[in-house]
Amino acid sequence: MKKRRKNKKDNLKGRLQSLESGRSKKGNLEGRLNNGRQCRESVRATNKQSVSQLGDLGGYRSEATLKNSKMIAESVPIEESYEKTNNHISVVERYYTPRYCLNVLEPGDDYCVLLHSNRICVITLAPSHNLLKSENVISSVSFHISEEILNKVSGKKKRGAHRIQPSSSILTVNCPGKKYTLCGCISGKLLEVNKQLINNPKYLISDPQGKGYLAIILPVFSVFDHARDNFVTPEQYESSVIV
Repeated sequence: MKKRRKNKKDNLKGRLQSLESGRSKKGNLEGRLNNGRQCRESVRATNKQSVSQLGDLGGYRSEATLKNSKMIAESVPIEESYEKTNNHISVVERYYTPRYCLNVLEPGDDYCVLLHSNRICVITLAPSHNLLKSENVISSVSFHISEEILNKVSGKKKRGAHRIQPSSSILTVNCPGKKYTLCGCISGKLLEVNKQLINNPKYLISDPQGKGYLAIILPVFSVFDHARDNFVTPEQYESSVIV
């Protein structure tokens, strides 16, 4: 009997312990559930705040977009934002200094010398030259300098170049009923003659300071400086020469 009572008592204690253990587990579970609820509520609050911020940002972006659209609508096209001009600068005006040499071989034998900063001089006809004033048709052109002489030019100092004087004739222009002898009008080394004039002599009239140039001469420094400082300037030429 005593053993039975003891066993019942032990069983009762075990049940009580199990019940207390279950209660503690229940308490832990309830604590976890409460923590879960708090976490979910925190996440919901954070999401609401984020949505609110995104809404504000969207409004800001919309306002900025409207401002940009208004600025674009009121802006002026780039081609209309500056003052247009038709005064285009040619290659000759940009890189060369023109000087005029007048009445070289005879009255009206006028030339325009284009001076480059590297001492190169491009010899062309001046607008007042007798050829340009009197002739409309050129039959042919013949150079007085042979190809063999021009091919001797070599090196940086242009060794072997043919030396000419201001009155040295470079070519003859044949027109109906008359011939014109054209010279270099400046002393120096003859580097090149415009050989395309042989097949296109019309360039002498249509583009005298471009495709119709006569020759390229390299003078010494003193001659170059003299031409720049003492030849007729464009202003003097326009005021004194009637084309």
